[in-house]
Amino acid sequence: MISEYAKQETTWTKLKATRYPVLLIEALKEYLISNEEKLQRENEKEADTNSVEESLFLISEIHKMGLTFWDGFRIYIDSKKLDAFNYIQIFDLVTKLEGEKNLTIRELSTGKKVLDYVKLNPTIIEEVKSLSKLKDKEVIEVKFIYDKLLLLSKEDWSRVFDIATQTKIFNLLELSNVKSIQTSLLKKEIFKEQALIKCYESLKKLKKFGIKV
Repeated sequence: MISEYAKQETTWTKLKATRYPVLLIEALKEYLISNEEKLQRENEKEADTNSVEESLFLISEIHKMGLTFWDGFRIYIDSKKLDAFNYIQIFDLVTKLEGEKNLTIRELSTGKKVLDYVKLNPTIIEEVKSLSKLKDKEVIEVKFIYDKLLLLSKEDWSRVFDIATQTKIFNLLELSNVKSIQTSLLKKEIFKEQALIKCYESLKKLKKFGIKV
């Protein structure tokens, strides 16, 4: 197997001893990332170290712009030939929002870049939205949900799990997700926004038992 052969020390030794007729850096140049892409990846790593609150606030701001805006912006940058933005990355962001999927670090970075641009050019918003044929969905403010769940005390969470155990109101996946989110909230860990939304929807089932979120 080539993967096993490549791991051997003798393979590495032969590779280093091989003499090539051209400079590898020149031959591979078209396959390497640009300096702009390098800086973007570094920025994405930096964004990954941000606090949970900052991350969720950014996600909320992206969602609040609406699906119509993001789809329209995809068309806008293509028609205006705005090289500062990557069409594929905007398209991926639209796809995730339309499918109600979690946003990756790269998509958050892309979203922040667009939001910063819009702050400097607020008059384009209506023009951008007019380019889209998609309809906006109900905006779910992830940061708002996060803040509400933070207000639940240890006693509240104990009641949640006691009621869940006694009534079987959650299925196994729901219960596992609620427990995971509660642990992440305590530890201030990064978690997926869709998991947070599902947890919130699950907890709303307990309203009749006196648990308010």
